[in-house]
Amino acid sequence: MRRSGSARRGLPATPGIAAPADRRFRRAEAAPQRRRLGRLLLRYARRLIPALVMLAVAAACGFWLLTTPWLRVQRIVVGGTGRLSPNDVIALVSDLRGQNILRVSLDRARLAILASPWVGEVAVTRVLPSTLAIHVSERIPMAVGRLGSQLKLVDRTGVVIDDYTAAYHDLDLPIVDGLIDPGGTAQAAAGPVGLTAALMDALAAQPALRRAVSQVDVSNPHDAVVLLEGDVTWLHLGEVDFLERLKKYLDLRPTFEDQFRNVEYVDLRYGRWLYARPDTGGKVQGLTP
Repeated sequence: MRRSGSARRGLPATPGIAAPADRRFRRAEAAPQRRRLGRLLLRYARRLIPALVMLAVAAACGFWLLTTPWLRVQRIVVGGTGRLSPNDVIALVSDLRGQNILRVSLDRARLAILASPWVGEVAVTRVLPSTLAIHVSERIPMAVGRLGSQLKLVDRTGVVIDDYTAAYHDLDLPIVDGLIDPGGTAQAAAGPVGLTAALMDALAAQPALRRAVSQVDVSNPHDAVVLLEGDVTWLHLGEVDFLERLKKYLDLRPTFEDQFRNVEYVDLRYGRWLYARPDTGGKVQGLTP
């Protein structure tokens, strides 16, 4: 086995020296990582910047839509009115003028208009750029309810619409007692209100007979008591067959006039039998047609 020259010369062997690491190898490993990170950031930036631009444009457009004078409410158009005038309806939502039409709460406007007792239904719509369109359906008075000395217009759902004044004298409606309770509201629909509505619906088929009815009493929700124009006899009609019973009385009225000077009431609720009470203080008498 051959020995090295140092060993042959008797020189001590030099210890092993670690070679310094070549930094070029580290840079070669780090550079690709930085390049990949840069490409990733660039990719995200290309996607993010357009999105941010779009958001900024949308925000600017939204701000413009909510602040531009071009979209402020300038006109309020009303249709469907009868007893109410368009100005009466506009006065209920006059605070909407000048507001941005996109910010106007249509539900709030609708509730404000429904505050009028004359309004039964209402629709509110936007007509861009600056108009609100309102269409109302007014309540139709069914009768004049009497409570003491007060007279009130009442619709078929029992809503008290307004005081009955000279402004409504063109309405050909009967005066109904028992329709309004002492609290000033109409009775339940299943009671006096429902009975009155059923009577008026039946009379609608005979306009002449309908106009002849001047007063009604529905204090008993199962018996409509009717007084005809120019007559002094109260007619108990019950809660069904109103027309047939009225016609029966009209056919027999000459007989009553021949037999009695005046008749306080006639009860027509019992089929072929009629019960009449003369107002002379006599007892109730039963008659057959």
